[in-house]
Amino acid sequence: MKSEEEFINKIKETVGENYKRETQHFLEHHIEDYYIKNTQVSLPEAFLKKWLQATSEGKVTEEMIEKEFDQYKRSIVWDLVRNKIAEDHKIVVDGNEVKSRAKEMIISQFGGPAIAEQLGDRLDAIADNYLQNENGKNFMNLYSQLRNDKIMKLIRETIKVDEKKVSVEEFKKLVEEHTH
Repeated sequence: MKSEEEFINKIKETVGENYKRETQHFLEHHIEDYYIKNTQVSLPEAFLKKWLQATSEGKVTEEMIEKEFDQYKRSIVWDLVRNKIAEDHKIVVDGNEVKSRAKEMIISQFGGPAIAEQLGDRLDAIADNYLQNENGKNFMNLYSQLRNDKIMKLIRETIKVDEKKVSVEEFKKLVEEHTH
């Protein structure tokens, strides 16, 4: 940057992007809440508690499950809703999309487009290695993220969003009030 004005504009741009991302997250959280509250699902709670205990490999106590059970139920209902939306709208994510997202992530973490040029063909190998790490957990996380992004995009395209301008303080208060 060559001037104070450029510096200030860059800060404004960065802060604006951060608030845009936070606003998007807030909207998605409202969408999730709406679907969870308006979806009638009967879950076998006793079975779920036993299943959570059994699959936790001793990492989660019965008390922890009791304390967090509402969050577990919420997560399960949201997963069921997303699965139904994906099925109804034939939303799919393929391996190439996951690899592309991994490459984008690597590029952004290591300095942007300039690093992509420096890495050249090695970027594919780095992305493959990343996706295979953690016994494929990184692949599954990016897959889930991409799938969720597609589902949310579909929902945002089909709903009416009432935009409301608020101050930073008002936005922070709204987020605080809505936090689960």
